[in-house]
Amino acid sequence: MDRERWQKVKHILEDAIELPTEARNEFVANACGSDAELESEVVSLLNESTAAEALETHAVEHVAPPEDKLLNTQIGNYRLDKLIGSGGMGRVYLAKRADGAFEQKVALKLIRRGLYSDEILRRFVTERQILASLEHPNIAHLIDGGTTPDGLPFLVMEYVEGSPITEFADANDLDLNARLDLFREVCAAVSFAHQKLVIHRDLKPANILITRDGKAKLLDFGIAKLVKTDGVETRTRTFAFTPDYASPEQIRGENLSTATDVYSLGVILYELLTGSLPFKFEDKNIGEIVATATNTVPAAPSLSAQRSTINDQRSLKGDLDNIVLKALQKEPERRYTSVEQFSEDIARHLKGLPVFARPDTWKYRAEKFAGRNKLFVGATALAFAILVAGIATTAYQARIANIERAKAEARFNDVRTLANSFMFEINEEIMRSPVKARELLVARALEYLDKLAAESAGNIELKSELASAYEQIGEVQSELFRPFAGKTSEAVLSQQKALKLRHEIYAENPSAEHATSVSASYQKVGNVLLTSGKIGEARDNYRQSVELLKPLVAAEPAKTDTRRQLARSYAALGQSIVRSGSLGEALANYQASLEIFQELSVESPDDNRAIRSVGIVLSYIGFVKMEMGQLNEALADYKQWLAIEKQLVINESNNIDFRHDLSSAHTWHGVVLSELGKIPEAQDDFREAIKIQNAIFAADRESVGAAYSLADCHLELGKAMARNKLADIAIENLTIALNSYRSIFAKDSENLMMKHRIANAQRFLGDAYVQKNDLARASENYEQAHAVFVEITNFDPLNLDWQQDLAMTYTRRGEITAAKKDTAAARSNFQNALPIFEKLASTVPDNATRRSELDHIKRVLFELDT
Repeated sequence: MDRERWQKVKHILEDAIELPTEARNEFVANACGSDAELESEVVSLLNESTAAEALETHAVEHVAPPEDKLLNTQIGNYRLDKLIGSGGMGRVYLAKRADGAFEQKVALKLIRRGLYSDEILRRFVTERQILASLEHPNIAHLIDGGTTPDGLPFLVMEYVEGSPITEFADANDLDLNARLDLFREVCAAVSFAHQKLVIHRDLKPANILITRDGKAKLLDFGIAKLVKTDGVETRTRTFAFTPDYASPEQIRGENLSTATDVYSLGVILYELLTGSLPFKFEDKNIGEIVATATNTVPAAPSLSAQRSTINDQRSLKGDLDNIVLKALQKEPERRYTSVEQFSEDIARHLKGLPVFARPDTWKYRAEKFAGRNKLFVGATALAFAILVAGIATTAYQARIANIERAKAEARFNDVRTLANSFMFEINEEIMRSPVKARELLVARALEYLDKLAAESAGNIELKSELASAYEQIGEVQSELFRPFAGKTSEAVLSQQKALKLRHEIYAENPSAEHATSVSASYQKVGNVLLTSGKIGEARDNYRQSVELLKPLVAAEPAKTDTRRQLARSYAALGQSIVRSGSLGEALANYQASLEIFQELSVESPDDNRAIRSVGIVLSYIGFVKMEMGQLNEALADYKQWLAIEKQLVINESNNIDFRHDLSSAHTWHGVVLSELGKIPEAQDDFREAIKIQNAIFAADRESVGAAYSLADCHLELGKAMARNKLADIAIENLTIALNSYRSIFAKDSENLMMKHRIANAQRFLGDAYVQKNDLARASENYEQAHAVFVEITNFDPLNLDWQQDLAMTYTRRGEITAAKKDTAAARSNFQNALPIFEKLASTVPDNATRRSELDHIKRVLFELDT
């Protein structure tokens, strides 16, 4: 068999082995068309002992050992104990850490031997990318990954000891409300994945395990879609899904969206409530499966209930029937517009509130009947028209009411159209082009969203969808850790629109959940304001976020999400105060944040989010102590932070956020060491930080965030070396940082934080050139930095850090002119610096650096005057 022929056989075989056994032969016949010889070859391989072994035999010249011989062998740091799962693409083993660092059970996934096609490898890499981006308590997370010595790619994932959701519910005799609450936990995980632009595409009970303590864990993103990189075409040639839980459009091989997962969740809820599936495909061929999925309406859950724990069918009749059947609509646009909306409707039912799901209208059922029975409908059309004329007057008022309902449904459909257009139809080329991506997304999306917002009065679900959309657009406009930078003023406006909608929702339904959303929205507005340099406005938003949540946490301390958000708000408020107020007040907010995060990490020791947050807040505390001159205390905090980040990277070596945090921990640990005069140790930290950031940047050279972080490492190294009179190392690293900042700033000229970093690099370059006695270059850098600091302090006079930077350039200019024997110019510069430092020292008396500079200026002016 030649190579081209084998590739054709292999592609068809890959898809066939993912199908139920009874559907394979028909699929192969359709895929091979009139090529009888090709069909015979594929069917022959399917009939061998295993398709995977057949693939191995034809794909490589030697016979590899069967996977079961891998048991008790070591892969990476893990020893394989037991085979716990097997599918067409790979096998999953229970493994234990074998390097002695600590005890840990994991699930290790290997590609089957022989399945080395581009499609299989692409799926495996995509799964790794997806898992790395999904950090959620209800999603099994990625721990590690790599390649075996003989070239087999592998993933190491959290091992979940649990039962499929339907089995767990039955084994524990969960009542109706408990089942609904558990299902909403699953919805939270799927909704989080959708927010990260990931469609699961294979949701079923086997992929939703419930732990012994009743916590849901979503598994198996092996055929999920990472829409950030997959491009415009959402159709895929893979048939790796489970028909019983697949949506009609998925079974037909059409374009997929989040609505696909909504449908699958509807099937799961149907089974969870009734004990049966809406449709059973085990004895059907492909044609029958497609016909059933497309045309057959499932029975209402109340008519199918078999659960012994739900012995009253009346509890399902009505709202729950409508909710489940809305999720199971044949047309994606008629389902819930999001998983969040699906979950919210269940919550409304549990609270006794009206739900938004409605039974199919007569008009809709008539249209579907007409589509299936055109001849019959044509023959009866005249008689029907006469009947309609006779009842037209009576039906008029009902039609008006239905129009209002249709308008509401149309609005939600518009939101789905928007979400799919802007989140699922962006090709890779546009995503890698900062300007085009921003212009395409923002110009189209904001016009559309503004129009919908004008019609959202009284509709909480629509407002919630719109708020999420505005927040997403705001992140596209400003988030540095996306592949493009944006305009921060536009981002502020988008986040403020989201905040307004969140406030309206909270006013209509003042629940803790909505209050937490408002608080988070305040923080998002504050984050963009902080990035743009508007420190005072950012601080006000953070304060609002804190004050909103404090009474709610006091009233309901068990609500984890509310406590977590309060901790975040305390930390954000502390960051803004550091730049504009008392270090002592900032430290108090950081301590309040740290206390909550430490409690959360103790309550959930496997929650890496809480552990990571503890480390980050420790870094904030260390910075404040360093500003206070408490260097040894600061070093102790940074050591704790560094230890936490090292452990997190060991736990999840592919998590880019953790690796970025580790780089930052090394950087600031190095800064404090350099302040203590421990230069060799500090340089080791800086080199390690740069090494980590270089690896992150090398993986995605289009990422503005990676470039920004790498530049920050060089900046801090350069500053530390300049302070310690190591001019050559300082100039080398400050120049690298300066060039990177200028490149980023060129794409976002309104970003004052980036402009500040450029000026900061130039100020320290000036210091380094002074050390080399190159006063001309030093003066040039000081003057350029000074001009920027004048501009940005006029823009935001409340930013005390920027005021200090301005005063420092006056001081440096004074020292340069004094060295040139220009006493008048020197005196003028020091006199301009004096009132700024006097104000800074009085405003923030616990800042040791500012007190020291003030004393220095007074001493120099005294010497100049005498």
